[in-house]
Amino acid sequence: MLYTVDNFYVRGDRMKTYNEAYVFKKPRTLLTIENEMRKIKNKWDDKIDPKTGSTINKEDKPKLIKDLKSLCKITYRELVKEFNFGKKFDFLVEIDNIVNAWSSDFTYKNIELSNYKNIIEISPDKRMRFKNRDICNATVTFTTAIIFNKEMKADYLVAIMLHEIGHIFSFLFFKLNAELNLLQNILFNKLTDKELVEKYNNLNKKEQRKTDRKANALGMYFFDNMDSQEGEKFADHFAAYYGYGYELAQGLALFFKINGYMKPEGVLNTLTFDLNLVLTDLLVNNYPNTFNRLNYILNAMKRELKYNKSLTKKQKQELLEKIDNINKLNAELYNTKHSRTPYGFLRNVIYSNKVGQTKDLDNRYNQLLDDYVDKKLF
Repeated sequence: MLYTVDNFYVRGDRMKTYNEAYVFKKPRTLLTIENEMRKIKNKWDDKIDPKTGSTINKEDKPKLIKDLKSLCKITYRELVKEFNFGKKFDFLVEIDNIVNAWSSDFTYKNIELSNYKNIIEISPDKRMRFKNRDICNATVTFTTAIIFNKEMKADYLVAIMLHEIGHIFSFLFFKLNAELNLLQNILFNKLTDKELVEKYNNLNKKEQRKTDRKANALGMYFFDNMDSQEGEKFADHFAAYYGYGYELAQGLALFFKINGYMKPEGVLNTLTFDLNLVLTDLLVNNYPNTFNRLNYILNAMKRELKYNKSLTKKQKQELLEKIDNINKLNAELYNTKHSRTPYGFLRNVIYSNKVGQTKDLDNRYNQLLDDYVDKKLF
């Protein structure tokens, strides 16, 4: 039997509980990158031409390139130290006037269910890294336009970097979800994830390889469509997981402002703006817009606050302040007194059937991430 997206069985009954994980103390590696970003911005922000992404004075360009090389070297070193990426991993900066960042050139090795316990190691404070440098390689690229935008703070840049790294890790959980769902379809029983892993371990090698091949194809389908709701939201969740949810929200909002999409004044203009967003969501693509992504980050923080019983009083207060600030940010972007917008209501009503499965998948991938971190599967 061929397992396609149309006949793929999504187990929504296992998405009712959340075991959120949240890294409150920012790792030294990421703080080092923040510091380097801050230093190079302080030196060059006023010397970059936004029309070209390069220096205003041509004679300064060699000095800029030298500093960018240093930034890339340090960022590469710290990211490898934090996540244990492979020898072909790279961090690059392109001189460009487009405000952008992306991840590409993904390669993975030995990503099978039988080997998942040997793929990622979890630190006591819930940080994750590959167990060895043979597992994953990728490239993360930033443009000079995003780095030297005067409103883009250093910690926003690190949050966006974590979002891109979230894309790199996402395939592991897309593949894991595909593998478990295939087993569910094969076994025709509603089993827990832990029980499915045990069933898989009891299969002979031939059946394991057969399941792995099918899961790899299906996982790659989702991975190849990472500009979808699932891929983007998982990557946003990853940044929030590392404690950079608020900073990512600020970075996303800044993207929104730079692209000139601030909500217009007036009832008629507002209605036209809302309708345009809904129709774009319905007819053009599944890519989540900024309003949805801010609310998604907000909901991740609220779930953390509700379900994580180990939070200290200080950590709860920190989360509450960030939630309040994102609410204000969303309201500012939408130019209204409340973050619960008419657009959000329209989209939820009109778009609910289309994104119902996608919403389940969002929760599913994040649940797998949390369960993996809490060592509930392997």
